Amino acid sequence: MKPRFQFGLAITLGCLVVAIESVVLLSLGTFYLRRFSAEVDRRLEDSLKKPSALVAQGALSTDAFGQKDTLESVVGPALDDAMVVSADGIILVAIQPEKVGHRWNEFPEVKPDWLRRAATGGFNESLSIGPNSFLIRVAPVASAGGEAPVLFSYVRIRTTENERELANLRVRLIGGSVAATLVTTVALLLGVHFLVTRRLRRVADAVEQVTAGNYNTTLGEVHLRDEIGFLKTGFNTMTERLRHGFDGLRNAVHDLEIAEQKYRVLVENADESIAVVQDGKFAFVNAKSYQMLSGPAINLITQSVMDFIHPDDRAMVAERYTQRISGQSPPARYEIRMLAADGRTIWVELNAVLIEWKGAPATLNFLR
Repeated sequence: MKPRFQFGLAITLGCLVVAIESVVLLSLGTFYLRRFSAEVDRRLEDSLKKPSALVAQGALSTDAFGQKDTLESVVGPALDDAMVVSADGIILVAIQPEKVGHRWNEFPEVKPDWLRRAATGGFNESLSIGPNSFLIRVAPVASAGGEAPVLFSYVRIRTTENERELANLRVRLIGGSVAATLVTTVALLLGVHFLVTRRLRRVADAVEQVTAGNYNTTLGEVHLRDEIGFLKTGFNTMTERLRHGFDGLRNAVHDLEIAEQKYRVLVENADESIAVVQDGKFAFVNAKSYQMLSGPAINLITQSVMDFIHPDDRAMVAERYTQRISGQSPPARYEIRMLAADGRTIWVELNAVLIEWKGAPATLNFLR
């Protein structure tokens, strides 16, 4: 089964990038949007303070509050309404001439307590009239002999357009953040695909081929000397050593097979009986052993050795066989009587040595 970690790596990196970019872009956007909004509000408030400050300095007359063009040059094009009001609430000067002579509290867009609040130095306040939003300032512009103010200025500017611009800016910010996130994510994923996942996929495929036994697999020349390049170089070195190791092993096995064939021919054609005994049974016998004991009609392999030992010699042979298998050193050469399949008693000279046969202890026996 082909590995799938590259797909998971790409998705993980993509999600990580989207999360980081979203947080960073939205945080920066929110930060600068708030700064921009605060700067707009500060400038609007500063523009609201100018008329009353200029009147207090004598640079502007109260009559300017009835001249929209003059006051717009001071406040800006967002000017919506302006007036000068006496301390007892009578409107003395106004951009809208029909308000002159009326009392302050006759108009629903103003609050009766504003003059009292402004007596301590003036204030700004946000105001909504229908679907529109405004920012107003009420401030004292004249006092009698340093006592309580006798005249107040009222200036109102429209902020609806500014708020719409801020809302549009928020939308553009969010849209730009999303677009920037998508573009950079796609670009990064493409880079990750070509520089990481595709190269890792080649390594994974090569590992799979080696696992399947194809030790001739190679990743070719390494062009980028990064971590993956180091991994590819190590893989190429590993497979090269594996090839050399397996080639040497094949040659050794081949040499062993040839040697085994030679020794088998030698043993099979030896002029004396040769037998391997393991667990008390014949594990190997040559042709001469068959001639001596049974002839070709009986298969000696897995036959009990004691069945072919004379009853008077079985105890001695069994004892010395057990001693030799356990690592002791009983006499290696001695005479015994053996029984052929036809009942004949045969005197033989036995020469036995301890060997390992197919991973387990056994004795190699030469019979003459």
